[in-house]
Amino acid sequence: MESKGSSRGDFVVVAGRVPTSKAALWLARRSGACGLLPSHGVVSWLVTTLRTVAPRINVKGFSHVCIRVSGMERALDFYGEMLGFEVVFDVELSGPSLEQVTGEPGARGRMVGGLLGGTSIELLEINSPAGPAVAASGPALGYTNISLSVDDLEAARAAMAAAGAHPEPRVDIGGVRMFFVRDPDGTPIEIIEYPNGATSSAQLWRRP
Repeated sequence: MESKGSSRGDFVVVAGRVPTSKAALWLARRSGACGLLPSHGVVSWLVTTLRTVAPRINVKGFSHVCIRVSGMERALDFYGEMLGFEVVFDVELSGPSLEQVTGEPGARGRMVGGLLGGTSIELLEINSPAGPAVAASGPALGYTNISLSVDDLEAARAAMAAAGAHPEPRVDIGGVRMFFVRDPDGTPIEIIEYPNGATSSAQLWRRP
């Protein structure tokens, strides 16, 4: 099989003709090839290699996915009755920290968090006099961000700043500290530190 490869960073891109025999396909999989994309008799795949550089921050765990909804009761009917969403907490939100996170002056809201298939989900309904913010703070409705928990928020923020990631200012909502950072495409990621060693909002609220 004719092929040519190019290396960039921590992966190698290999291109060549589509392996037609079972043996060739088996060898391609064994070599670490993935993402088989045939086009006009040619296939490209990505061969990943092990990273040798330690991450800049120590992610403790996956915290939650946040979904902004237009109506909480309607959302609870769908996620609860249709999908089996198990409510763990239901809280009212307001104040300067919420306004900073949403980019909406006078914002007030309701957050209902719980478990869906073992994953922590937070449903967020926001009402504000100015209406929903658009591009500056992320989508007005739907998936707003993923959240990753850490042991030391200040250390994580300092490490990201030193790496040129431009973390946003830290906020504190209900005793939970967090900040947002954006990936190269502008997708918001929440970095969060919970009290008492919790790794997710569902775990925090379930503690006695």
